Amino acid sequence: MQRSTGFQILFFIALLIISNLQASNVEDELLKELLEEERRVEEERMKESGYQFSEEHIRQGQEEMEKEKKRQHQQASDEEERLVELQNERIREQREAEFEASVARMNEDQQKAARKQRKKDSQIVKKILQASEHGNHYS
Repeated sequence: MQRSTGFQILFFIALLIISNLQASNVEDELLKELLEEERRVEEERMKESGYQFSEEHIRQGQEEMEKEKKRQHQQASDEEERLVELQNERIREQREAEFEASVARMNEDQQKAARKQRKKDSQIVKKILQASEHGNHYS
């Protein structure tokens, strides 16, 4: 029974290691291969000692690994999305600052005309984006 407890501890440690990894797919595959090899070696040791793995234990371990991999992938995707949003916000702020600087150099009538044109342009862009979301690319 000590060997099964040892395997459970080893499996738990492997799951902890996996949960803390944020590596590339190549590193994930290498880790998966190493864990699979370790599992096979431990399985052979336990078979020699008379302990039999149940298919249920193996299936549960594989399901847990898949769930963890999906969770890590989702986290990485969320982080990437957040970084893209931050970059887009930074670009928007930079464009806004450039526009305001150019407006500041204009006289009062030109400023009104520029702001009016900008408002018109933004409405056109919003309309195009909404049409695109609905699949109407020719409006």
